[in-house]
Amino acid sequence: APAHSKGTAMGVYSSSQFLGAFVGGAVGGWLLGRFDVSGVFAGCMTMTLLWLVIASGMASPETTAGRQRMRETQPSSIDSGVNG
Repeated sequence: APAHSKGTAMGVYSSSQFLGAFVGGAVGGWLLGRFDVSGVFAGCMTMTLLWLVIASGMASPETTAGRQRMRETQPSSIDSGVNG
């Protein structure tokens, strides 16, 4: 996130965690009451498979180590003999 939006990004992330815990507990309780333990297992399995399908299409984030390696492999102006 850009520097001016980091607080907003952290707030959305934190709120999503609490919302997920609430919705997961409510849906899990409903599945348990309606379908017994096998319903909770089937619901968790379905959500896991859905997550795997969505996550398999995501690009890997750029890491700090990756940026450092790119800087190390790119020739600098000193290495190329360019005087500035």
